[in-house]
Amino acid sequence: MPVHHPPPTFPCEEHGHSPGYPRPNPLLSFWLQHTRNSPLLGHHTTGTLPDKTDATIIGSGLSGAATAYFLLTAGPEDRRPRSVTLLEAREACDGAKARNGGHYYPDYKADFGQEQALKIIQNEMDTLNLVEEIIAKEGIDCDFWRAFTYDIAMDQPAADSLAASYAEFAADGGPVEGIVTPILDPTQAHEATRCQAALAAYKCPAGVLFPRKLVLHLLGLCIEKYGMNLQTRTPVRRVVPRISSAGGWRVETDRGAVETETVVYATNAYTATLLPEFVEHIWPFKVKSMLVDDQDLAGKIG
Repeated sequence: MPVHHPPPTFPCEEHGHSPGYPRPNPLLSFWLQHTRNSPLLGHHTTGTLPDKTDATIIGSGLSGAATAYFLLTAGPEDRRPRSVTLLEAREACDGAKARNGGHYYPDYKADFGQEQALKIIQNEMDTLNLVEEIIAKEGIDCDFWRAFTYDIAMDQPAADSLAASYAEFAADGGPVEGIVTPILDPTQAHEATRCQAALAAYKCPAGVLFPRKLVLHLLGLCIEKYGMNLQTRTPVRRVVPRISSAGGWRVETDRGAVETETVVYATNAYTATLLPEFVEHIWPFKVKSMLVDDQDLAGKIG
């Protein structure tokens, strides 16, 4: 069920310029500080870049790692790429997935229309189930547990807004069963959420995990079991068509170039640097979050 929040501001939107490249020596986030023992720090599967590879992935966050995993494991074996190289500008999983600053939920229906909004919500549920399935299948230790999240109304206008959103979602044919559970009694809402000011709450399935542990495990699995070549500290500066009748691409980095049949851009905020057509469509912006361990503050909030 969509929750209404004001849209964020995007600094690059006003200036229409390239976001540049990842900074070479960023600060360590909570997630990075607690995974400094990873064997993938400074990892180069081979001492030099391969001259050629079937598929090249740029970026080693969750999108890059998941792309590599499915390229190497999904579908008939004879249709899979024989070689996959993943290039990362900094350390493995050193970008947004290792620096979670929160989540933004747009009004799916207002932004994308009814049909697409329902597809997005279904995709969210499918993704949650798929993540749980892969973690169990591969034995990934990433502190995952299946949980619930709550949208909490702490005053009557918020309760009315959530009720209207829920009713609209159901009327549009949204999969309410197993997706959204209304808790409309204030006492029950307080007990379920432990929020003293709760007038109503809407309960939805969710998952909790340590994101960088998940990504590092997937990357290690792709390297050790399926022969992927991971090259960290290898920023990509340019991707140009290969001068060959066979086509393909030449991926140019600070450590040399790789010729490849397919390029996957898993570059998130930095996409427009390599693909200028996205300058007006993808904007990086900074978000800061704090880890607070204060029982008095928690008591006031809850």
